[in-house]
Amino acid sequence: MSEFPKGIFIGMQDLCSTIDEMRMVFERRGAKVFTAVHEQNKLFDQSKVDYNIREQSKKYYSSLAFKLKHRIFGENGELRVRRKLLRKAIKSNDVFIMYHPSIYSDYSDLAQIKAAGKKLICLVFGDDVRWYNAMRQWHEKRNIPPMEYEEGYVDTLSVDKWVGYLRQVERYADVIVMHPDTAHMALRPYMHYYMQLDTSKFMPGRGQRKERPVVSHAPSNNKVKGTRYVLEAVKELKEEGFDFEFRLMEKVPYDKVYDFYKDVDIMIVQLLAHGGGKQSYELLSCGKVVISRMQYEDYLPHIKEECPIIDADTRNIKEVLGNAILDYSKRVELAGKGRDYVLKYHDVNTFCNRIMNALSDTDHSPDYKPSFFREEYIPAENEVDDLNKWNRFVSDCSWYKKYVKPGERSGLKF
Repeated sequence: MSEFPKGIFIGMQDLCSTIDEMRMVFERRGAKVFTAVHEQNKLFDQSKVDYNIREQSKKYYSSLAFKLKHRIFGENGELRVRRKLLRKAIKSNDVFIMYHPSIYSDYSDLAQIKAAGKKLICLVFGDDVRWYNAMRQWHEKRNIPPMEYEEGYVDTLSVDKWVGYLRQVERYADVIVMHPDTAHMALRPYMHYYMQLDTSKFMPGRGQRKERPVVSHAPSNNKVKGTRYVLEAVKELKEEGFDFEFRLMEKVPYDKVYDFYKDVDIMIVQLLAHGGGKQSYELLSCGKVVISRMQYEDYLPHIKEECPIIDADTRNIKEVLGNAILDYSKRVELAGKGRDYVLKYHDVNTFCNRIMNALSDTDHSPDYKPSFFREEYIPAENEVDDLNKWNRFVSDCSWYKKYVKPGERSGLKF
């Protein structure tokens, strides 16, 4: 795409400050960008956004206008703030780039955006659509340890909220950018989500230490990232005489992570979710050695030969880390490949160009044509009716007729 649209909306989650990174690219190309979030975690999400629903709601709740309308009409102040945001966004923007969750809690804003004739790009990247039962079945079939969550998390899941969001994305989005680790329930083909970053902020520095390398782990969530397996491996290697320094860093503010990365040799990112996450690519851009769960054969065969991330999971992290500590020449080799790989696939300029080109090319070839939900997933009895309802919701779409084989399996109707 030679020119970006004049008005671009980006929301509603500032994942590791990606909003500012994308805004920079679009504004340099002459676009006017409007950004919004539901709220920000000031530790990790530090973009300057134009509209924060939580902050706007606080202001409105404290106003005399709200107090009067609430007393007379029972007005919902947060809903009013969301409606105001959607009206403003539709009025001033031609393209919407939407991270989960969208503006309305029932995601009906996606339909309104399309009804207004706007283009919609949906970025799907994690537990926004990852259906636990499907993820567990997928892993069991392949004898791979599944994701682990805090107690009670699975009880909060509902088909309408998780699968319902995915189906609305599949129905209304012009472009879907998703990671295969989240796509067990997907029906529609999609583009691969190469997590984007501003590589100019993550430059190579000191090379690998030959002796006593610094190994680190900096989890945003100990349970999900597999921290206990990392700590067990570190403890056992120390007891066996491996010479390295270990640093466990938690809750490092996002504007301080580069200073932290500069003195690391090896970073263990995550062992349960696959694909590395943004942290992996920041580290690669800095010329560091990264260990993370990748599952190249199952998920990412197209980048296996290029990506320098060392694949590991909960079962082999001790062996993989031990080998990395001892093999200095291999560490130097991998560290030397990291930045070129990131520049090719994950630089924010490359990412923005790629999604905009897909938006203008209606015949672009998807990276994945999902099949697990259609061919393999066995639903729980209490899921069937809701899953079939959402299948019907997209069954008249042209892509559905092209890619989803008609039939019935395990109570699911396609």
